[in-house]
Amino acid sequence: MWGAARAEMRYRTRNKKSGRELYPLNVIKDGVKSTRNVLFKDALKIIELPIFKPPAALSGEVAPDRIECISKDQFVLVEKREDLAARIGVDEVYPPDFDPDIFARFIAKCSLGYAVERYGIDAFESFYVQSAILGKTNGIGRWVGSPDFRELPIRKTPMSGGFRILLDNNVLVRIKLFPRFDGAEYVTVVGKMKQFHADQYRLMKGGNEAVNA
Repeated sequence: MWGAARAEMRYRTRNKKSGRELYPLNVIKDGVKSTRNVLFKDALKIIELPIFKPPAALSGEVAPDRIECISKDQFVLVEKREDLAARIGVDEVYPPDFDPDIFARFIAKCSLGYAVERYGIDAFESFYVQSAILGKTNGIGRWVGSPDFRELPIRKTPMSGGFRILLDNNVLVRIKLFPRFDGAEYVTVVGKMKQFHADQYRLMKGGNEAVNA
C-alpha cells in the first residue's frame, strides 16, 4: 500500500525497482471502479495510517474478533488525488484497500522483533502476540492499538520505537511509522518479561523504561 510513496522517499526495498516498474492505481471513471497498473510517474504516492482504539489489554475492554479502524492519518506526496485524476483523465483516484487486521499483525510483528532485539528472547516468560501474528487466533486488538497521545519525535527514518516495562512485567512497544510526518503511533503489549530480567532493568542506571508507578 506504500510502494510508490516509499519509492518517492527513496527508501530501500527488498526488490530492485526498474524504470518500468508498475504500481496499482485505483480509479473511478464514468461510475465504474477499476485498478490500473501504471508507471511511477502516474502512481498515487500516498501514506495512510489507520488509527485504532488502545489495546484492550490496557483499556480493560473486550477485544472484538476484528480490530476496528476508527480514523486515519493520510499524507499525500507530490500530487493531490484530484490533480492526478484530472491529469490521467479519470473522475477519481482513491487509495488502496487494506485489511486492518493484517495491518495490526504487521505492527505486532515489528514490535515483537524490536522487543527481542532489545531484551533477548530468553528474557521473556511468554509472548502474547505470537499466535495472532501467525493468524492462528483472532482478537489482535487485545494486544495492538493506538495510544491516546503521541510522544515519539519527528525523524527522517522509516520507523522509530520506544519501550516500557509495566508493573506487571508486561512489555509495551511503541512504534511510529514514517516519523517525518508525525503521524499515527501504535502500541503493542508483546509479552511478559521474566521477573529476574524485569528487576534487573529496574535497577539499571537509566532504566527508565521499567516503570515503577
